[in-house]
Amino acid sequence: MATALPNVRSFTEFARAGLGEGAGFVVGWLYWYFWVLVVPVEAIAGAKILHLWIPLPPLPIGIGLMTVMTCVNLMSARSYAEFEFWFASIKGRGHPGVHCHSDVLRIWLDGAAWIDLRQPGQLWWFYAARLDRGARRGAHGFSSR
Repeated sequence: MATALPNVRSFTEFARAGLGEGAGFVVGWLYWYFWVLVVPVEAIAGAKILHLWIPLPPLPIGIGLMTVMTCVNLMSARSYAEFEFWFASIKGRGHPGVHCHSDVLRIWLDGAAWIDLRQPGQLWWFYAARLDRGARRGAHGFSSR
């Protein structure tokens, strides 16, 4: 669309050009809603989580998070992409680690401490039992004990 419509500059105008006036209106207001409501709520949630590790009240932490997010969005596209790449990499590497850690804790807390994690067959037994229990309980089986 950018090649076909070189005069169009923002994504709300692209939505308006491709899908009509109503779509451009909705996209613009959803963008405003994101920046005015969703980002502060995420900053508050992040501040409450970081408050557990940083000995400051949640308000200064939340303001700091909002400042960092605003500065990142004011950077050049290249800098923003680099920032997003590294944080996505951290998240991509962190999730499997958290899941493995929670699995080891679940083995230990479920009373299956006799499982020798150095033997791959024992760990596969745990995963098979977990999948079987999840399948028998339905959609909530994987998240509940």
